[in-house]
Amino acid sequence: MNRCLAMLLTVTLVGCATMSGAASLPSGDTRDWITYRVEVGEHVVRFTIPPGVNEEFLDPPVPERVDLEQSGLFDQAGAGPRLLSRHWDYRNGSRGPIGGTLRAYIGLWHVQTILNSSNALQAAVIESNEQRRTKDVLQGGSGGPPDNLSFEPTVLGGREALLVHHQTSPANYAVTLDAHHYLLVYISGNHVTEPRWRKDAKEATDAILNSIRIEPRL
Repeated sequence: MNRCLAMLLTVTLVGCATMSGAASLPSGDTRDWITYRVEVGEHVVRFTIPPGVNEEFLDPPVPERVDLEQSGLFDQAGAGPRLLSRHWDYRNGSRGPIGGTLRAYIGLWHVQTILNSSNALQAAVIESNEQRRTKDVLQGGSGGPPDNLSFEPTVLGGREALLVHHQTSPANYAVTLDAHHYLLVYISGNHVTEPRWRKDAKEATDAILNSIRIEPRL
């Protein structure tokens, strides 16, 4: 009797652990999510994301502040620090097979031109993309094929933005921060291939995007 009870208890605990692992995967339920506030020059970038850090991807901590006057902050292509770089795997428990990954990235870019319109932002994104290819070639890479970009007006962080469609990679968002800086934002659950988690990943993606705010620093 005691042996049967112990076996039943073991099965119950394993089942609960599996359910708990699935329930903790990012979805539209944001009650336990964490809001970050990053000071970037004269602005504040806020976003809310699920908890957890993926050690496999070496996700760095979210910075509290970015000093735009810091020497060497941007590389020769204009790419600067990442305000956000996180990955969340969808799997049952800690050892189950991975059914996909939700990815979130917010990067800071610098340009010499003045970002005073949507057309100026579009031109800046094209220029940055070409400079990145050139940098890759100079460092011994192939640079890859030319990336034919197309742009779609949208709103992000309470500001006018561009949805940038790439020929060779997934779409991302570009939004002006100030006269010489813009943010590239990539939040996607499209890497989740397991059908039962696709809806959760889509809802989590939308929740992160909707949480982004760009405000003047008071």
